Amino acid sequence: MMTPRLHIARRHVRFLGRPRERRLPREVLRLDQMIASSGSEWAQKTAAAFAEIMAREFSVFEGVPASPNLESLRARVDYFARGDA
Repeated sequence: MMTPRLHIARRHVRFLGRPRERRLPREVLRLDQMIASSGSEWAQKTAAAFAEIMAREFSVFEGVPASPNLESLRARVDYFARGDA
């Protein structure tokens, strides 16, 4: 079952994944209002939700032989999740 936080994060992932010209003004305004009203607490919760989604999606690489590219990708996920490599 998807938590509300993950649902919101997935919605933002879809929003950010679209080209700028395909983003609806109301979506941009909603995101701007959320950031302005919630500040860093909202940003931290959203980042944690993104990190959780990324970690889950990273599992598709299980069984892939180790390589510099794979380690670089893993470090990026870790950086996003924790803010360090």
